[in-house]
Amino acid sequence: MAIKSEFKRIETNEDIIEKKVREHKNKIFRRIVAIALVITCCIILFELLSSMRSYSKYTVVDYSKCSDTGAAKYESFKGNIVEYSNDGANCKTSSGDLVWNQAYTMTTPVVTKCKDYMAIYDKGGTKIVLLNEGGLVENLDTTKPIQKVKVAAQGSIAIIQKSGTEYDVKLYDKKGKELAGGEYHGNRGGFPIDIAISMDAKKMAVSLIDINKGKVDTTLNFYNFDTVGQNKIDNNVGSFSYNNTVVPEIYYSSNNSMVAIADNAIYQFSETDTPKLKRKIEIKENIRSVFYNEKYVGVVTENNAEKSEKKHIVVYDKNGKIAMENNTSLAYDTVEILDNNEICLKNNSECEIYTMYSIRKFKGKFDQEIYKVFTRGSSRKYVFIAKGEMQEVKLY
Repeated sequence: MAIKSEFKRIETNEDIIEKKVREHKNKIFRRIVAIALVITCCIILFELLSSMRSYSKYTVVDYSKCSDTGAAKYESFKGNIVEYSNDGANCKTSSGDLVWNQAYTMTTPVVTKCKDYMAIYDKGGTKIVLLNEGGLVENLDTTKPIQKVKVAAQGSIAIIQKSGTEYDVKLYDKKGKELAGGEYHGNRGGFPIDIAISMDAKKMAVSLIDINKGKVDTTLNFYNFDTVGQNKIDNNVGSFSYNNTVVPEIYYSSNNSMVAIADNAIYQFSETDTPKLKRKIEIKENIRSVFYNEKYVGVVTENNAEKSEKKHIVVYDKNGKIAMENNTSLAYDTVEILDNNEICLKNNSECEIYTMYSIRKFKGKFDQEIYKVFTRGSSRKYVFIAKGEMQEVKLY
């Protein structure tokens, strides 16, 4: 007769203690995760509610010294603030700590930037200074006066130069080596008024204006320096002509998307191989100002006569849909998209800030003349550049 035996593991005190310790650790971990989620949700909710509120006043919570002359201009770059003028530029953190300093001599310095690179060029002169987060990358000197410069995300530079009625469009790498170039003659078929370069520098577009036939026409030429354009004449992969139209602003919002802003419309092109017009956004009112970044393009137009707020702000996303719109009566002199995608209109004594929720977040007057407004991370904190001071402020 077989004898059946069952063996059961008897838990010792050590096993019981280990099990309770493990259960206690899991309980603490779940509690920490839950608390972290609650805190994160509270922060997000607070920031969302703050962005939905409207403010009219601010208080200065901190400040540092900056230039005491109105000749200096300011630009955000890689989370820092670049101050530039005729005799040089410096980069500081929002707390006022110096990151780098670069000397040069220019008559009319203009800034253009993309991702990790910034170029300061002398409009009407021949000097270009290419910079990155660490400071100077390269000094470039051109043979003809510079009309416009655009920089790519990897440091390449596209330039329009002019001498008399002759124009040159050239493309350089970040070390100053010429990669491509072409000539245009203003008295034969038009002259370039703007240039755009893709972030990887493999594509370029030129806006050409022709006034030789008694009217103003524009042609957009697209160039490809990758395999697509190798078998094309002058690497030209497409052209689009617009009669009785001026297209003064063009830019690449990504490697495969180019935006052209005309006097009566916004054109969005796709360019995976050859360029194609993706959509046309008609602007029926008179355009006063244009502004854009990689995500959005906006215009300020004249409003209907019966409106008390005479100007209309509208911002479009990459799909051509309205992302934000509102009205204003502010007599502004600058309008721009801040680093947090808010819209800032200002003059020397007043400022309005709008969110992408179409809410006027701030409408107020400055205690002193303010040259520039920057974001500061928090939804209520900003940096104001005043004469001799960089002010960190908080809205209330």
